[in-house]
Amino acid sequence: MRYWTDYILISFEFEKILKCAIDMKATLIVKLSRGKFWYIKGTNDPKSYDQIKTHLETNLNSEYKNKSKTWLLYYI
Repeated sequence: MRYWTDYILISFEFEKILKCAIDMKATLIVKLSRGKFWYIKGTNDPKSYDQIKTHLETNLNSEYKNKSKTWLLYYI
C-alpha cells in the first residue's frame, strides 16, 4: 500500500491534527511511540476502508510497531 504523508509537530493537540487530516481527506493519523511528529497519511491506491482496516489488524496481530497509535478515518 503506497501512502502520501504529511508531518506535523507532535506538540499540536489531537483536535488540530484531526482537523488537518479531515481537511486533507486523509485516511490515517499515526503517532509513533517516540518521535517529534504526527503522520497524516492518505493512500495513492484506491483502497477501501475495509482493506485498510484489515491491513492494520494484521499489523496488530503480528505486533508490528505495537507501541505506535493509529486512527483510521471513515468519511460518510
